[in-house]
Amino acid sequence: MGNSLVFVYPKDTALDNLKSILSQLNVKITQTDEINNGLGIKVSVIYNNSPFSMVLYFSNKTKQSTKIVFENTPQELQERIQSRIGKEVVPLTEKKQSQYILALI
Repeated sequence: MGNSLVFVYPKDTALDNLKSILSQLNVKITQTDEINNGLGIKVSVIYNNSPFSMVLYFSNKTKQSTKIVFENTPQELQERIQSRIGKEVVPLTEKKQSQYILALI
């Protein structure tokens, strides 16, 4: 784990936007699961025959997506996704990593 990417879209279109970007990059989505009572969607994928996942987070307050957290995602793919979105990939602090891990449990 280690990086997140700002990803702000209306909640009702955010997942479709992410799916579209991943499709353009030849990333195959194998599964999506709602987590944290709807505050996130875990997206399991395969890229270059390697499985990994990312989590798309939402804010109940703004009714928008807020970020994508990458889980074991190759750096090269993170950069390709970043270039499609035009936002900066931000390393997670240790505190944020701990909060993220607890949220998945």
